[in-house]
Amino acid sequence: GRRRRRRRATNILILVCPGDDAGAETYEDRVKFILETWGASLPLGIRLVFVSSEQVFDEEVWSPPIEMEEESEVFLWALDQALSPPLSSTSQSSPLVSEQPQWVIRIEAATYLIASNLKRFLGSYDASEPHFLGRRVVTETTTFHDSKAGFVLSAPAALHLLGNCGSDKGGGG
Repeated sequence: GRRRRRRRATNILILVCPGDDAGAETYEDRVKFILETWGASLPLGIRLVFVSSEQVFDEEVWSPPIEMEEESEVFLWALDQALSPPLSSTSQSSPLVSEQPQWVIRIEAATYLIASNLKRFLGSYDASEPHFLGRRVVTETTTFHDSKAGFVLSAPAALHLLGNCGSDKGGGG
């Protein structure tokens, strides 16, 4: 039979989080490194957003409107912002994307990413289906996904995650 052609990954949002293992480098140092290396020439359809409670250079940084202790709360807030439809064309109250991404990638600032390979890889998946791609860790007592390795969520999977965590997590949007 004929192989069904999947929709290509064309709208990818990369959320860069500080991570908790900064070592000697600051988040600002890591952002600068990203902008000078792999983030300097992203393929069409890939958008890079830095998620932090502090402003870094003049880059686009999404910061929650309230102070949050846990990076997971900040990520959920940013994910909610990415997947929420704009309130109005004149809304300046929250950083919203103009078009909902098909894929959301969460990485730490120390991660080196080859965006063209990622885009090609995601093109083999159907973005309209729920997908979680990441490192799964199995121990004697539990199974979990390691966020330090980074992970990829299709929009349906991200919406499912937000629904399970509560969209009011992170102060709303």
